[in-house]
Amino acid sequence: MPDRPSGIGRKARNNVDKVMASAADAVADIPEGASLAVGGFGLCGIPTVLIDALHAQGVGGLRVVSNNCGVDGQGLGVLLTAGRIARVTGSYVGENKEFARLVTNDAQGMGDTRALDILNALHRIV
Repeated sequence: MPDRPSGIGRKARNNVDKVMASAADAVADIPEGASLAVGGFGLCGIPTVLIDALHAQGVGGLRVVSNNCGVDGQGLGVLLTAGRIARVTGSYVGENKEFARLVTNDAQGMGDTRALDILNALHRIV
């Protein structure tokens, strides 16, 4: 059997508890202008509770790499409508009318849907 990469199927040496007491605690250290990679497609598999906590926190100027920007008033659309997202790099404009309007008008370079730009943006975050 080939060796497994470290950490897979083995107990970690330094156990670190990454469980937070609340969603607000989980996003408390996200600063203004942060770059975020957000999973999901449309409204499926997205971190809704964390997005809502980030909205309640009030942080803005966010640079988001995600498949799309949710829909109007849900998912990342909550942050977009509130003016908290400065830039979205994604592969699908989707059903969010506000995002589609901003991308069509190229509002301050809001959106980029080219595959190479998505990969480059993810590389900068990681």
